[in-house]
Amino acid sequence: MGVGLRAQYAGQQLLTGQQAEAYADHFIAQHITDMSGGKTYSQLSAASMAQPNNTKLSGLVATVFKGETLRSMLLNAYGWWKVSQITFIGSLIAFGLAGLAFLASLASLTLGKTPEIIHEVIDGTPVTHT
Repeated sequence: MGVGLRAQYAGQQLLTGQQAEAYADHFIAQHITDMSGGKTYSQLSAASMAQPNNTKLSGLVATVFKGETLRSMLLNAYGWWKVSQITFIGSLIAFGLAGLAFLASLASLTLGKTPEIIHEVIDGTPVTHT
């Protein structure tokens, strides 16, 4: 995690998708990489199965598993937060377009051509009102 991101979100509760992404990608991921020496969970797990009596390695595997699980949950939250942001923007655009359509329909009703009305008077002569 860059120093800027650490300082920006230090001591805060994770409430936004941006915070979740920053914590997952720049804090947890970095610590997992530092602990595991750059090895993946799969590589560590295979090494641990090959050395069943190595408690330090099995503890590391459990810690990396928990870290990757937490990281995946945070990134999932970030992804759905991003979807909600896009949906919100789309809804604002849709409401704006609906408002414009409503105004256009009012304008066409008000300014549109009115039909010609023809009345007949009693003597049979048509009277036109425009």
